[in-house]
Amino acid sequence: MTAKTAPKVTLWEFFQQLGKTFMLPVALLSFCGIMLGIGSSLSSHDVITLIPVLGNPVLQAIFTWMSKIGSFAFSFLPVMFCIAIPLGLTGTRKQRRSGIRWLRRLCGNEPRGKLLVDQ
Repeated sequence: MTAKTAPKVTLWEFFQQLGKTFMLPVALLSFCGIMLGIGSSLSSHDVITLIPVLGNPVLQAIFTWMSKIGSFAFSFLPVMFCIAIPLGLTGTRKQRRSGIRWLRRLCGNEPRGKLLVDQ
């Protein structure tokens, strides 16, 4: 019987893998920043007085939704990085799925809770 040996990872390969793990939260931050900027700017009182069409309740609901989705990432910024590092450094798909399930649950529960509080 031969024992399996773990593959040897150099310091360079480790830092490359660590850099790849930061790509997901950084990409999410840019997307959520754009959503937050557009949603909050188009739902502000000054813009509505300049462009009265934006005062439509349906448009205002969309813009407030955009700003809430955008602020979600910034309120959970440390959690996103704490999840991304182990997810990126794990080697098996099974371990990644457990972290992704937690992130999916968090992303699903937070907006639902905000909708219930607003109503």
